[in-house]
Amino acid sequence: KGDNFTSGVQWVRNTTLVGTILPGETAKAKLVFSIPRNFDAKEISSALKVSDVRGVSDAEKQVAYAVGKLAPDIRYACRIYSYGKPVETITNGEAYE
Repeated sequence: KGDNFTSGVQWVRNTTLVGTILPGETAKAKLVFSIPRNFDAKEISSALKVSDVRGVSDAEKQVAYAVGKLAPDIRYACRIYSYGKPVETITNGEAYE
């Protein structure tokens, strides 16, 4: 179970059932969270908790993950046509149709 998230980040799925884990065995589980577009912190931190269904034992671990921003590489190109022919140069004050 995920708990105590960094402000602004929201859990989409904060619990999951793993099943039986034998001694010495490792198991994986997925927890899902959502980060808003305007998120401005340098890391996401949370408390991850694991519980035994029988209530025999449990564990908790604080985790933190670094966050970096990626900006999209946006490029554009345009062509201007006048009377069906491409305009090669544009001069101030001229009109193109």
